[in-house]
Amino acid sequence: MRLELEDIIGFGGYGESSKVYIGCVTSHPTTSTVVAVKRSRWAWKITNPMLRHEACALLMLRGHPNIPVVYAWDRSQGFEYLVMERLGRDLASSLASTGGLTMPNLVALTCQMLDAIQHVHAHHIVHCDIKPHNFLFDLNPASGLIKLIDFGFARVYRDSSTLEHVGESTMRHLIGTKAYASLNVHLHHHNPSRRDDLESLAYTVVKLLCGALPWRDLRSADTCAAKQKWFGSALCAGYPPVFGQFVDYVRALGFREAPGYNGWIRRFMAVAPQLRGHPLYDASDHGPRQQTVRSHLDTIEKPPRSDLEGETMLSDPLYAEWFPRLIAPM
Repeated sequence: MRLELEDIIGFGGYGESSKVYIGCVTSHPTTSTVVAVKRSRWAWKITNPMLRHEACALLMLRGHPNIPVVYAWDRSQGFEYLVMERLGRDLASSLASTGGLTMPNLVALTCQMLDAIQHVHAHHIVHCDIKPHNFLFDLNPASGLIKLIDFGFARVYRDSSTLEHVGESTMRHLIGTKAYASLNVHLHHHNPSRRDDLESLAYTVVKLLCGALPWRDLRSADTCAAKQKWFGSALCAGYPPVFGQFVDYVRALGFREAPGYNGWIRRFMAVAPQLRGHPLYDASDHGPRQQTVRSHLDTIEKPPRSDLEGETMLSDPLYAEWFPRLIAPM
């Protein structure tokens, strides 16, 4: 098997030290497969490097339509490599280029994201960095699927044998991305649990619904204060009530509380009955778009702009040594 790296198609959460390439895997003289290859620097003192951690998480989660296929992980000459299926554009860039989503497509994407997160939580881990940039469209537009990526911050929240939940504690640093981090993680630096993934999802849905978050231009110190001022009903004013109700619901969840994923999927699906129980994105849907940027999002005073919406903060070291070193067959 031979792997060739071609063009750079993106960067990871660590800038120049983590790059994503288009690659070509040749396992037979006449056949080859186009893949995405993440490459990151590593050091011997790191016992569980980031991409290995991510590869093991993806292997645990494989088989779900909203989880990308991982092919292999290895390291060589100061770098580690993660080979996975190539995907299309992320939700953030797609929203920017299309000028918004139709309501059926928004509902379809919301339900797929909820289903993906439920699958992740069922395997005893939390993602810790849910945001539009980490959901990518399938390379085949006809599939109507999006897939959840970037499991570098994923953490165990309960024991896989006893199902005993981890205790609540305080971290030294914020995990995830400031604009989408939950209030508990952002304000108190609590270790994340299922509720925090869903609160990040709620802000992701608001972003897709309204085109922006009201704290999008605020400095770091002001972002959390702004989040506290906005209730779901105000964030999603003028839209079906289920969107604002979802924001308030996930904020009220307890640290160990199991979310009602399926109930919320049914409630969102009721907003778009034309989907007929199949929440798939339809690229040919040219119906009315949701307003790109809501005027009520501009009612708070903003300091000078800082490009922090996409800033990802480093977490504490990831202690997931129970992840085995597994390499998926090509």
